[in-house]
Amino acid sequence: MGIELKHLLTLKETDGAYSYHLVRIAPNCSIWEHIHETQLETHEVIAGNGTCINEGTAITYKPGIISVFPANVSHEVNAGEDGW
Repeated sequence: MGIELKHLLTLKETDGAYSYHLVRIAPNCSIWEHIHETQLETHEVIAGNGTCINEGTAITYKPGIISVFPANVSHEVNAGEDGW
């Protein structure tokens, strides 16, 4: 699938408010469109490149970009040639 995930804080530990993970997406792989019904999600790009589709709007992902998604926001991430 091309996605690695390391859990730092889980939903169980935050009563469903948020979770915190380190994520690596292999080059040209994707996390398909989805929502999180109860939790806030934050993306901080520290390496690589790609595109995040946030409710139909494309955001270019490169190091230094931070995105915050409230609960129930549709989003997906598509890694570029360098992964993400």
